[in-house]
Amino acid sequence: MSKSKENQNNTSPDIVREDLLNFLYQKYKKSRSVKKQAATISEIKKALKQKGHKEQEIVGAISFLIDRGWIKEEKEKTKFFIKDKLTEGEKITYRISDIGIVHFEGPSKFISQNKFSGINITNISGVTVVGNNNIVRNEYLDLFNYLDELAEVLRSSATLTDEEKADLQSDIETIKSQLGKQNPNRKVISLIWDNLKGIVSKVPEAADKIAKVASLIKIFMG
Repeated sequence: MSKSKENQNNTSPDIVREDLLNFLYQKYKKSRSVKKQAATISEIKKALKQKGHKEQEIVGAISFLIDRGWIKEEKEKTKFFIKDKLTEGEKITYRISDIGIVHFEGPSKFISQNKFSGINITNISGVTVVGNNNIVRNEYLDLFNYLDELAEVLRSSATLTDEEKADLQSDIETIKSQLGKQNPNRKVISLIWDNLKGIVSKVPEAADKIAKVASLIKIFMG
């Protein structure tokens, strides 16, 4: 199968993740008990397959969103009979986390803000709370997410030392911190990005992520 045909048959990972998150959010909203907020893997697969998503795409979305803290995996000890013999097992379910809920409902005064202690985020218009206590202007949200994806590729690179990974992560975090400001410091972003984009020669697998960031970060250049 050609690459072009393969791409046509595969759904964008973010679309699968969004559909999964929305399914769990709707379940959270409609449930009358905490226990019913969670869904089994079979329930999730059934719902997302109706949207045309493949099983491997669904499983990948679950894994990704757990790693990023958007959904939570919960395990419960159970007992059942197999051929009249009582057997112990484990029931695994998934539910949306507070981070996932904020994705749909927006900032809340009940969110632990840590870095922004003493600041009522809900009073600031045009910002979104992302991940672990980060805020970003809505117009820069896609760029913020692309930077996150780039950081993930660099962290898993086999060609970089731990010291290099730490330095690159710090550079990316510095750019991301600017994206929460009403007027990001263009000089800081431009200077760091000029150094950061050169990493593609050492980490070729990051080329796609570099290109995505470059397409949006160019508004701060010059």
